[in-house]
Amino acid sequence: METTDQKKRRLFGKQYLPSYLKELNKITKRQVAASDLLTIVDTDELYDVKFQNTPICTIRLKFEDKAELEKLLEDLRSQKDTEYFLFTSYSGDCGTLKIKSLKEFNIDFSFSDEHAGLISLISEDLSQKILLDFYEEEGIEYLEVEVYRKI
Repeated sequence: METTDQKKRRLFGKQYLPSYLKELNKITKRQVAASDLLTIVDTDELYDVKFQNTPICTIRLKFEDKAELEKLLEDLRSQKDTEYFLFTSYSGDCGTLKIKSLKEFNIDFSFSDEHAGLISLISEDLSQKILLDFYEEEGIEYLEVEVYRKI
């Protein structure tokens, strides 16, 4: 059941929905429509999942050099190819997106394709979280990737 706060967020999020869908279409390899998004209620349940404070894996690389990211995602997919929930800063007000596999994530996205510079992927079984944090430091664009396990 949707709370009053969730309803307010959903209504507030409608103004960002076109931008959010545009971002999702750039960072995934599929066409995303509003109907593909989970409800705010379902999205909030995923935010409540707790993961370890310390990542089990961290890599930092120049943003344009994503070969190491591709290798990491391949390794994770070879261990367990599962569906993932994809979060950006708009997810809390618009709903998150469920992708069928890490294969649907577009590692070739551009630095400006997601406005906040933060993408999270949580496995469907809620056992793993992949955090992609991209930022600029002294004129150089970086991508930091951290992998967490559920507590």
